[in-house]
Amino acid sequence: MKSLHAALAGTLLLAALPGRGDPLPGPGNHPVGKVNVTLIDSSRPTPTDSHETTSNQRVLDTSVWYPAQPRDREWLRPGPPPLARQACPAPLVIYSHGFMSMRHNGAYLASYLAGRGYLVAAADFPLTHLGTPGGPRFIDVLNQPGDVSFIIDSLLNDNTEGLLDLADCIDPQRIAVVGLSLGGMTTTLLAFHPELRDPRIAAAVSIAAPVALLGKAFFQHEAPPFMMIAGDIDAMVDYRDNIEVLADWSPDTTVVTLHDGSHTGFAGVAGWLFRWLDNPDSVGCWALRGKINGQLVVPDGFMDALRGQSAGAAADMTLLPCSDPELPHALRPKHQLMLTSHSIYAFLQGNLHPDANTRADYTRLLEETLPDRYPEMSVAPRPDRQ
Repeated sequence: MKSLHAALAGTLLLAALPGRGDPLPGPGNHPVGKVNVTLIDSSRPTPTDSHETTSNQRVLDTSVWYPAQPRDREWLRPGPPPLARQACPAPLVIYSHGFMSMRHNGAYLASYLAGRGYLVAAADFPLTHLGTPGGPRFIDVLNQPGDVSFIIDSLLNDNTEGLLDLADCIDPQRIAVVGLSLGGMTTTLLAFHPELRDPRIAAAVSIAAPVALLGKAFFQHEAPPFMMIAGDIDAMVDYRDNIEVLADWSPDTTVVTLHDGSHTGFAGVAGWLFRWLDNPDSVGCWALRGKINGQLVVPDGFMDALRGQSAGAAADMTLLPCSDPELPHALRPKHQLMLTSHSIYAFLQGNLHPDANTRADYTRLLEETLPDRYPEMSVAPRPDRQ
């Protein structure tokens, strides 16, 4: 019965249009188009192995989701559907995938946002995606903020072919980044890191990202509005060590907690492939154990570069995800993805929408309306709004 009530509530939520006094996420106003492009950054190398030479460029296979025109005879022409020019100027979001993942695991969120007037781009990072030759290398996270900045540059400067002249549609004052797990750490670096941050970013969302390695001093740097979304039974990124500390480390961070939310439940594939599992992290942990085999030992110099400051004489650290042999029952992945989409949209609208009253409406949606309707979700807002 509980799941039926949740489904009915979700239907009501989607059916209501945003408006003054009741700013609920309505159905997308646009069909969603998608184009693929390969972006090549010739200014930065891709390290292939610590004992080998490097590739002299970074290749980013990228997808862009966008609001399309309503279906008409234009859709019959070869190529992608036409861009809905009435949605321009539109905010731009760059999505960063997690370790051993790929860009299309964020397609659920990209489609959700594109249908509501956003442009969303996501790339397969050269050394952390699932198909990386020789296996993914998590330490390349240090290079991923540069990849995101290069994608932003490419789209703003129209350095691509076949992207529907998206540069003319991007609002350069409304650029946001969203990332999951290691992609969430990429987002965190883009927001806070003293050297790797991108000042063009106006809002950042990290999903189930590890922050324990960064330390408290890291979060004292200036940053755009920042939100963390996490599940409190995450088997891969411990909630207590990585999320609860943010109240002290970064008091301005908005923290959305999905109670009984898993780590793998934030991946788009989980919504259909793992929907029958008691806990999707059983699959995520199995895959991670098969790939790690000691590879997550932090090498010399990594901590200094990651934190953007002297990390002192800290000994090598080994990340220990999936240490709990028994996993509790988790939220249904499809429901977890729905809550994630609503939360991110509300946060982005609350910070990027050009109208101040509408921003306030969406902030109330995130911090009050959604938690009231979904008791499995709680939000710790910024102190200045408590």
